[in-house]
Amino acid sequence: MAYAVLTEEFEVVPRLVQLRLPKEVMLDVFDRAAGERASVNSDDPMATAGNEMRRWMTRFLRQHPALKELGWVTCAHRQIEGIRNDELKLKFVPLNTDARTGTPSKQPMSVSERGPAVENLIKGNVGRDQADLFGDELAPPPDPIDGYELFYFCVHATEKALSAEISRPIGLTSGFVTSFSERIILSQPGERPGLRRVGDIAEDFAEIEKPTIIRRG
Repeated sequence: MAYAVLTEEFEVVPRLVQLRLPKEVMLDVFDRAAGERASVNSDDPMATAGNEMRRWMTRFLRQHPALKELGWVTCAHRQIEGIRNDELKLKFVPLNTDARTGTPSKQPMSVSERGPAVENLIKGNVGRDQADLFGDELAPPPDPIDGYELFYFCVHATEKALSAEISRPIGLTSGFVTSFSERIILSQPGERPGLRRVGDIAEDFAEIEKPTIIRRG
């Protein structure tokens, strides 16, 4: 299936404006969450890294004043934690994805399985595409939020690289998100350095020579 991949600034920025997810805000949220995620180390439980990234992404999305001004509000409908825009009828959710994140030629995959509630939202995306294709109208669901379009904030954060994209899911394989109808690339692999812990100092600056104090009479 053909799908749209937006990589150039002249196509990425206007599309994000349409979605009310400004690029500079998205990168700010991503960078801040990655900074918090960097404190995780090998002594933490195995799932801590992914949980911390999702936690801070969600918090910073919900707290960002620019997003609040654009109509985004906290949403935990069906226990899917993220934000939603009631005017656009969109739901936006952070998702940890694999090393293919941000690579235009490869679709990323979620690193953990999604539940039935996510599956229903993704089916809604697919149904909406089919309705648009044939000029049909979808029957409104009993709960309006169940009919919202779903976009993921796909992020990959390791010591080697950081990458991110905003993408619209349309497929699951054995519970893992594996295909998207639209991908808006924010940061490709190699464009940003890997995770850096707060307090890390480059070796060149680790030792600073003390200045010589000369007293004048």
